[in-house]
Amino acid sequence: PTGDGTLQAWTIHATVVGGFDCEPATCPEPTPTEAPELTVGTAAHDGEIDLVLTWDPVAGAAGHHVLQSTAPAFEDGVVLLERTTTETTHTIANGVHSTPALTFFQVRATNSCNQEGP
Repeated sequence: PTGDGTLQAWTIHATVVGGFDCEPATCPEPTPTEAPELTVGTAAHDGEIDLVLTWDPVAGAAGHHVLQSTAPAFEDGVVLLERTTTETTHTIANGVHSTPALTFFQVRATNSCNQEGP
């Protein structure tokens, strides 16, 4: 406290003993079980080469996550490029120069809770 009786800062210390009494959040929709088939192509745009990722939608999926990684098994350095709902194309403008020399892409189907399938 200061001389005028107001607090300038405060800290709360709490200790939790035992588990909380709550139910974990669940999603009413199942996680997709199919993986979209991804095709990577190129397109000329303003004198540059764009990378164009296309895929067929997975039946029953609410959307898709477009992922990029420098690791082929996606165990490290994963970047979420886009979350889509109805789109089945993602363009990386000037893609040849904006991605690392060796880059892997993956598209995963999602349910409405954004839980990814394979």
